[in-house]
Formats: sequence, C-alpha cells, structure tokens
Amino acid sequence: MSNRHTLTFTAGPEHIDELGHVNNAVWVNWIQDIATAHWAAVASAEHQAAYI
Repeated sequence: MSNRHTLTFTAGPEHIDELGHVNNAVWVNWIQDIATAHWAAVASAEHQAAYI
C-alpha cells in the first residue's frame, strides 16, 4: 500500500507508567493526533473550511 499515512511518535520518560509501559492515555492522544493529521492531509480544502 503506497498511500499509507504515517506519523512517528517517540515515547519519552514522561509517557511511561508505574508498570514500565506507555500509559494508555498517551496512546489515545497519539491516536487522535494521527487521525487529525491524516484528515488534514486528505480532506479537500472545502471540507476543511466547512469543518474549521
């Protein structure tokens, strides 16, 4: 699939919870960030203007 949309995140010490894993809330924020970035990349200018 050549039309993939990617965004790279790096987990820092502030993202790690008491169990040594990336906190679930951080994952949710990253999911929202990539969804927003994808929409901005593929939505037409008309759709973006109507939404924002």
